[in-house]
Amino acid sequence: IGVDADQVQLIALARAMNLSLIVVNLGNATDAQDLQINEFSFSQNSIPPINLLYRPGHYDLLYK
Repeated sequence: IGVDADQVQLIALARAMNLSLIVVNLGNATDAQDLQINEFSFSQNSIPPINLLYRPGHYDLLYK
């Protein structure tokens, strides 16, 4: 099929709870150009997205 099943649990959670998520994947990034940013939007309202930082092995919740 050629498609990774990455972050399936996050997509299912966002869809079930009608949320928007932004996931920044550090992976093996050495600078900002290597970052992978995924946005999953299932919200039909003006609730701000939940920002997550993925580092291999776990997620961190980002807030300000």
